[in-house]
Amino acid sequence: MQRRTVVIASLAAALIAGLAGGIAALAAAGEKSMRQPAAAAAGETSKATLAIAIAEGDVVAGPVSYTLTCAPAGGSLPHPARACAAIARHPSMLVPQPQGLLEPCAFGADVTFAVTGRSAGAGVDSMLQACASGQSAVVALWEGVVPSGAARLTTHVDRGVGLFALGETRAEVRLALGRGRTAHGRCSSSICTRVYPTGLETALTDNHTFTVSLIVGYRRGRIAWITTDNPQATIDGVEIDAGYRALRRRLADWRATACPGGVRLLGHGARPSTEIEFKPYYALVTVQDTALACP
Repeated sequence: MQRRTVVIASLAAALIAGLAGGIAALAAAGEKSMRQPAAAAAGETSKATLAIAIAEGDVVAGPVSYTLTCAPAGGSLPHPARACAAIARHPSMLVPQPQGLLEPCAFGADVTFAVTGRSAGAGVDSMLQACASGQSAVVALWEGVVPSGAARLTTHVDRGVGLFALGETRAEVRLALGRGRTAHGRCSSSICTRVYPTGLETALTDNHTFTVSLIVGYRRGRIAWITTDNPQATIDGVEIDAGYRALRRRLADWRATACPGGVRLLGHGARPSTEIEFKPYYALVTVQDTALACP
């Protein structure tokens, strides 16, 4: 069985350009060709180096990228063996599909995969769009092997948020989300906070909106805290946008704290800890390696 290397990138349509350079570099490294990849024997993988960009028409979780290697299975993509097996069973995942007509899509279903690189010695260059007629089946195969938006918005109490856990390296986050931007001035050698926008705009009031982001704090190059203000982020199956009362009922064993400025906290754990901060118009959740504290 030959070795396959795959790089998968999931990104909001508004942010594709930010990762395009990395995708283009991968394609160039594979000496991109327009020929269709040869089909592998049943149950086998072929040597490949791919870049797969996923654009969400209705942005929720935001941009992300993964690496995947097959034979042996590995990389940053969760459950890589499952992804390798799916590609081996369904070579169509790497084959250009006929250009279909765009059809109406439900919210969150407008997903596009751009697949480039090399497989079995030939070039791969195809675009798969869920809302294009005749392409949804192949898109569904890819959706079955990458983390869903819901999984990436799940809070793992006292451990992490979505794909990321306390203690992981900044390099791992950069591989998945790109460079991001510095939150407060310049980063020092020991402390740095970076913001990774999702591309989703949320209304605070009729006249004010904010850009939803994942905010990651690093201490000596490793994750020390993770904050998300995504209204669809969940804790124990409840979205933080459900509000203080709903989460207070669901998380009955969490500590409730009133902070200055009308801010309320629900907290769990000591070191590490998880807190939900309820501001007048929105909420955010933070998982951190320190104790709870009012902002």
